Amino acid sequence: MKRNQGFTLIELLVVIAIIAILAAILFPVFAQARDKARAVTCLSNVKQINLGWQMYMQDYDETWIFRVGGAAVGPADTCGTYRYTCDPNVPNFNWWDVVNPYTKNKQIVGCPSAPPGPAAYRERYGIPNLGLGLNVYPILGLCTTNVTTPFGGYVSPGVALAAVTKPSQTICMTDSGKVWRPEGSPYPAQYTRGLSSPQIAPREIQESGSEYGPDDRHSEMCTVAFLDGHVKAMKPQAFYLGWNAIWFRADRDQVMAGDPSFPR
Repeated sequence: MKRNQGFTLIELLVVIAIIAILAAILFPVFAQARDKARAVTCLSNVKQINLGWQMYMQDYDETWIFRVGGAAVGPADTCGTYRYTCDPNVPNFNWWDVVNPYTKNKQIVGCPSAPPGPAAYRERYGIPNLGLGLNVYPILGLCTTNVTTPFGGYVSPGVALAAVTKPSQTICMTDSGKVWRPEGSPYPAQYTRGLSSPQIAPREIQESGSEYGPDDRHSEMCTVAFLDGHVKAMKPQAFYLGWNAIWFRADRDQVMAGDPSFPR
């Protein structure tokens, strides 16, 4: 009698076990490869935006963009925080709109590793998510003292490039959206991702509902753009150093309380 050819139960179990082992080994590798690809895409996007800012500053007397707050440029709600115009045809004119004539692409503002923004958010602002924070904090960032406007808001003028002592070590923008509050700070320890924010906090004490710290979403790395135009990946711990803001302020040679001791 001829025996039917086929796999025995033991053979099938062995094959399934081998496949499961291979999957357990390879899936994390694939995930890392995908994350690396997203990080490279983010780096490329930030590089393009940073080049756009270099062109913007050349067109505006080598001066960094100003910061707006409250009803800065008009009395209406559409002229409120983070908006750079009160034109009714463009009621949500934010910093990514300011640089868009140079980059010609709003989609690069969104980080591929950040979750998509809500549908209403995407429709309102025209960007997939807000993964980047701009360095426009007054005094501790690249803007100067607040100037009150007739509408009850304020404008913080950007600094001139000539006032920046070390452009290659001064942050223009970074991945943002994380709250960094270490043990021993005046706030509860917290290392969680906050909400999206168009502005980045230069130190932990400034983290709030409108500014967050640099986000290490790319395998614990953060994409950082500098004022001289170069971009690189860094660990936030390397530059977001406690209660000082040496990587963010224009005058890096100025000595302030809490500054690190490394050479300037």
